[in-house]
Amino acid sequence: MPRQWRVAIIGTGIVGTMHLRAMGQLPNCQIVAVCDLVPDKGRQALEKTKISVPIYTDLKEMLRKEKLDSAHVCTPSGDHQTPAVTAMERGLNVLVEKPMEILPDRVDEMIAAAKKFGVRLAGIFQNRWDDANAILHDAVQQGRFGKIGWAGAITPWYPISITPTAAGAGPGSSTAAGRS
Repeated sequence: MPRQWRVAIIGTGIVGTMHLRAMGQLPNCQIVAVCDLVPDKGRQALEKTKISVPIYTDLKEMLRKEKLDSAHVCTPSGDHQTPAVTAMERGLNVLVEKPMEILPDRVDEMIAAAKKFGVRLAGIFQNRWDDANAILHDAVQQGRFGKIGWAGAITPWYPISITPTAAGAGPGSSTAAGRS
C-alpha cells in the first residue's frame, strides 16, 4: 500500500479550497486540518468540499497538535514566508502557492529553511507551460515584439462563472480601490 501523506492546508480562500478539493481526491493523501485566521472561511471551505477536519486559527497550535507530513501554504501573496518557514521548522515538507513570495530575499530565506531543516519546499507554477504562455514565449524568442524592456499581464484567476466584481476585485469593490 502506498504511503499515506497527512496534509494541512494553510489558508482556505479560493485557492485553499481548490487544494482541499484536489487533495481530498487523492487516495494516498489524508487532509488532517486547515488553518485560517478567519474560522468562517475555513468552515465554508470544508462545507464546499464535504471534508470534516479541525479548523485552527493559530498555525503554531495546529502544528503542535496535529501529526503532519506536509503543509500547503495557500495564504494571500506576500504572506507565504512565515507560515512556510514555521511549518519547515516543525519538519514538514511544504508546497507553496504562486508566487512563492513577493520579494526575492523572502524566497531565499524559505530555501535556506528547507535546507536547514532537511525538508522539501516546492512552488506551484501550473500555468508555466499553458498554450498561451508557450505561444508568447515562442513569439518573444522569434523577436516578433522587437526589443522588450518591460512586460506585464493580467490573468483572471477565477472561474469564468465568477465575475471580477463577485470575486471582490471589480469596480466599486474594496480590493479594486486598494482597500482590504
